[in-house]
Amino acid sequence: MKRRTKGLLLLAAALAGFLGWRFLRPLNIFVVSDAFERPVSTTDAPAQLRTLRAAECAACHRDIYEEWRTTMHSQAWTDPYFQTDWAFDRSQQICKNCHIPLDRQQEHTILGFRDKDKWDPILSPNPGFDPRLQHEGVTCTACHLREGRIVGVHGVTDAPHPVGKIDDPNTVCVRCHVVRGDRWDTFFRFPPCGTVAEIQATPSNRLASEDREALMDHGGTAVSVAPIPSDDKPGELAMPDATSLGCVQCHMPLVERPLVEGGKARPVRRHLWRGGHD
Repeated sequence: MKRRTKGLLLLAAALAGFLGWRFLRPLNIFVVSDAFERPVSTTDAPAQLRTLRAAECAACHRDIYEEWRTTMHSQAWTDPYFQTDWAFDRSQQICKNCHIPLDRQQEHTILGFRDKDKWDPILSPNPGFDPRLQHEGVTCTACHLREGRIVGVHGVTDAPHPVGKIDDPNTVCVRCHVVRGDRWDTFFRFPPCGTVAEIQATPSNRLASEDREALMDHGGTAVSVAPIPSDDKPGELAMPDATSLGCVQCHMPLVERPLVEGGKARPVRRHLWRGGHD
């Protein structure tokens, strides 16, 4: 009886210690990934794009701009539901790095971090802050500006700005929509705010053959949109690679149209991202 009492007391003490530790160190529900610990740098942005605002892109890409204006991406910062949740979560800086991903969209520059987990950044006033650009949320250059070039799947063109090619556009999505990290004291191994968390992770959730054909990209590559359950950790999602997610194949369907006004028609993806949060 004494041994049982002693065991219960030890268990109670351990639980009290854990709760006390959690009171002093609030629970962070996901790991701050290296991919989004800081905003996207615009220091090497092409000189032709003076403000990086979407209206500049609209001068050549009007159809895409008009689609983007209707989306939740364009309201990623101004959406009242996000603003309410953000205030409830004590206005964490880390949220900005996905909802307003460009450094010019943020009032402060991140100089470093006070903690190993990178939830407590050292901030300094940002002289390049643009409040108008901030209100564009996930704007064109948030996804397409990389290393001083505007990247896309078509690669080199006669565009008036430097252009780069990306082999798999799904890699752009995962920066914010797949939170990587493996810690015992976090809830999420998948995004706390995004689409991938809502994909049912069951072996039976696979595309039927006719659906797979419908989701083939114009290069002829079929994709599987469902993640697979992790063998090591039941209930968690294992993401083998970005391509297997099939983000753009579902949420950015192809349409035959010119990439720029007056250009040659070609398969171009729609920028609507319709889904559960629409």
